[in-house]
Amino acid sequence: MKFSKLQEFPNSINKALVFKGVNKKEIIEDTELSDGVNLDSEMIPALSPRKPIKSVAKLSSPTYFGIVNGKHYFIDEVDFYYDGVKRGVLSKNKKSIVDFNGNLVIFPDKKYYDYVEGIFGTFNSPDIDYAAVHYNRIFGVKGNDIRASKVGDFKKWEEFGGTELDSWAADVYSPGDFTGITSYQDHVIFFKRDQMYELYGYTPSQFKIIESAKTGCIDNESIKEVQGVLFFMSESGVQTYSGGFPRPISEKLTQVLTDLHR
Repeated sequence: MKFSKLQEFPNSINKALVFKGVNKKEIIEDTELSDGVNLDSEMIPALSPRKPIKSVAKLSSPTYFGIVNGKHYFIDEVDFYYDGVKRGVLSKNKKSIVDFNGNLVIFPDKKYYDYVEGIFGTFNSPDIDYAAVHYNRIFGVKGNDIRASKVGDFKKWEEFGGTELDSWAADVYSPGDFTGITSYQDHVIFFKRDQMYELYGYTPSQFKIIESAKTGCIDNESIKEVQGVLFFMSESGVQTYSGGFPRPISEKLTQVLTDLHR
């Protein structure tokens, strides 16, 4: 009797999968995870094991961390450090820090650190809660106000001489204060808790603000761009935006969001 030859299969199969994120639902795809530890997004869109962590410094009350010019900078309670060295003292409130032409510009403190020359200093500006850099200006928001620095100079906010290099200011009269700001694609996006505005144009004479959605952001620190897609946290959950209208994506993270609000 002849028997058909059985095809041999390997004991395991290895293949690269594009990681689509965490999904807390009962049924998930092969490219999703229900949970995980020691994972790294360095090779996004693929997922990889996290590299070993080593202790760099022990802080008493860290509140902010970033990397610029290949160096770490952070705030430990009120002390500002760059490359492991204390450079200055700040207030205890929340910070919005932007990298502008070799300077870490710190709001609402109105202080800066020139990491090229190693200078920590103070400057005059309007009161600003959140800031972003766009086309060689710093744009900032506070309350209903939007401000923009003079082109190339974060220390000049009140120059209105009628040129295209001038500072710029506008008011958006709608309920609530601005809760966040970011530069995305070729425009600036401003958020309130339930509204989203976009600024178009390149010079003060061209600047135009439009309301683009009735969806807002609850925390400036939640606004992140990943591979050309903007993510932010709204009242109803995590939203993504790449043009058009924001799209909710948090239905897969219901339990995570519930835990965060506890």
